[in-house]
Amino acid sequence: SRKYGHKEWTKVAASTYRDHVILCGLGRLGFRVLEQLVATDTPVVVLEKRRTNPFVARARAMNVLVLIADMKQDQSLETANVRHASAILACTNDDIGNLEVAIDSRRLNPKIRVVMRLFEQQLASKISDALDVDVAFSGSSLAAPMVAAMALGTRVLGSAVIGGVTHVTSEAEVEQDAPLVGK
Repeated sequence: SRKYGHKEWTKVAASTYRDHVILCGLGRLGFRVLEQLVATDTPVVVLEKRRTNPFVARARAMNVLVLIADMKQDQSLETANVRHASAILACTNDDIGNLEVAIDSRRLNPKIRVVMRLFEQQLASKISDALDVDVAFSGSSLAAPMVAAMALGTRVLGSAVIGGVTHVTSEAEVEQDAPLVGK
């Protein structure tokens, strides 16, 4: 059952998880987030609605527990053991579904860290402020500084938002006699 990811095995396995992250949505963004979590040895349970999603097999090949279920149903969150999870990431392209998961997760586990994707950055900011959501983000807003830096010929290494301010890490050549030499 484990080898083939049967529903019964995944339910039992998920019930044993503690302080794990629940990742909702295994699209392009969700899979990239999953890769980062796996790289840090973070225990993850994935909720994905479509069994035919090509990322399901890739996630299972990484020994990640994938539940084929609708994240908007309380039973799906319960099966993913939301009551004992440390965080939930709603990464689908369904803004209303992501919002519903955020609210339901907080209701089922008041201590859970809630991170949700929204396409509209202004709405994301309002929701984060008005509701008990730890982080609401717009993927395009996070990527924009990096894309702009790349357009300017900068060798971009990464980007991050720290204290609400976007920072881009890039590589730059420093002339031999410049004040930055040796620092």
